[in-house]
Amino acid sequence: ILVKDTGCGMSPEFIKNKLFKPFSTTKHKGLGIGLYQCRMIIEAHGGRIEVESKEGEGTAFKVLLPV
Repeated sequence: ILVKDTGCGMSPEFIKNKLFKPFSTTKHKGLGIGLYQCRMIIEAHGGRIEVESKEGEGTAFKVLLPV
């Protein structure tokens, strides 16, 4: 599954240090728990989630699940 947007994107530092940690967000009105929960669910099913992002250009998340 591939989900892409053309939003504000994320810095490499944010992706490396904060992206999947609870309560870390780039949103003004966000709690920062959504991606953490998504990763926990995907990994519980034997899958993984990958991210590519460029600031000012957007982000793409790839969800890989076993068959």
